[in-house]
Amino acid sequence: MSNALAIAAVTATLRNMLQAAIQPMSPGAQVTVRPLDRARENMSVDSVNLFLYNTGPDAAWRNADLPGVNPGESAQPPLALTLSYLVTSFSQTDDDTVSHRLLGGAMSVLNQAPVLDPTAIKDALPGNDLYLQAERVKVTPEMLDIEEISKLWTAFQTNYRISAAYCVSAVLIQNPVGAAAPLPVLSRGPGDQGPFAQPVAAAPGVLRSAAPADGQLSVRLGGVLVLVGDQLSGTSVKAWLTNQRRSLTVTVPVSAADVTDSSVKVSLPSDPATFPAGIWTVQAVISRAGQEDWVTNELPFGLAPTVTNFPLTVTRNNAGTATITLDCQPQIGPDQDCALLLGPAPVVLAPRTAAQSTVTFTVPQATPDTYPARLRVDGVDSLLVDTTTVPPSYDQSQVVKIR
Repeated sequence: MSNALAIAAVTATLRNMLQAAIQPMSPGAQVTVRPLDRARENMSVDSVNLFLYNTGPDAAWRNADLPGVNPGESAQPPLALTLSYLVTSFSQTDDDTVSHRLLGGAMSVLNQAPVLDPTAIKDALPGNDLYLQAERVKVTPEMLDIEEISKLWTAFQTNYRISAAYCVSAVLIQNPVGAAAPLPVLSRGPGDQGPFAQPVAAAPGVLRSAAPADGQLSVRLGGVLVLVGDQLSGTSVKAWLTNQRRSLTVTVPVSAADVTDSSVKVSLPSDPATFPAGIWTVQAVISRAGQEDWVTNELPFGLAPTVTNFPLTVTRNNAGTATITLDCQPQIGPDQDCALLLGPAPVVLAPRTAAQSTVTFTVPQATPDTYPARLRVDGVDSLLVDTTTVPPSYDQSQVVKIR
């Protein structure tokens, strides 16, 4: 997801790419971002003009849930956009041979980079966070027929120049209104019996589930993740834990005593420097004598943050604002999404420039009450439910009291 600078970030990234492409072909050439009727205004050098002529909804993402929204939560869909650009080249001498060469260079660089590089997006415009968007931003050539081209140039009352059209998608701008986050469900039906399904046949070395051993929704550092599947035993077993957002993969050895043919218990190290909170995936690597290592399918799990200074009492200031400071582990990185949930209401953490183990939230016009509290990092909540009671209950230590 990205902020309101996303459109400008795409334009700036494309402009930088085009500038790097045409500079060797015509030293001094410039890339402009102007409407068609002003593309050559006060220009005396070769140039390529990049014009955003249309913004439309992206049909695939228009009604999709926000990435990272947990089941049972509701949120306004993101503003999903498809951007349409027109690339037009000009020669300082009106020699079409030169302008055709520039246009060829511009089209070539866009063909070589059909997916915008996140680093290029980040560097193109300060303050934008489009580079963190999970959905990659793609550039696709677009074919305009004669009628569409004629209408476009006629609207600007200027002479037609040979151009190339491109479609950039998807650009997802996050709605500033956060998702409603109801408290976790403590039981599902009589006796907490949910749906049950039994596979007809077992496939070798396949994982069917990955869940914390203590029955929680997510696992903490130092906790145990139980992998359930078929034919998982071997001479040795290890687990690959991967955080896609950080491009990080960690190998965790598994004790032989924790492996059976149908389950593997993976003990997560208490290493907050290596394991950031958020969504991870797990695979089992099974070694058998005389065979190549077998790597199972990949399943996701949540690694929950832990708040160490709960319960917490906060006094409002004279304006009714509550300032809530939490100590947490692992540290919250500058590129991680973070929010404090007081009941169903999210309070988003302000942008940061460095990783922090102490974070501060500001709640304006706070209502005095005692709130079950959750710290959400990259879509994974700190553990609010106490699964040791029957039936489960909310952990009474995980609260913030505002007075």
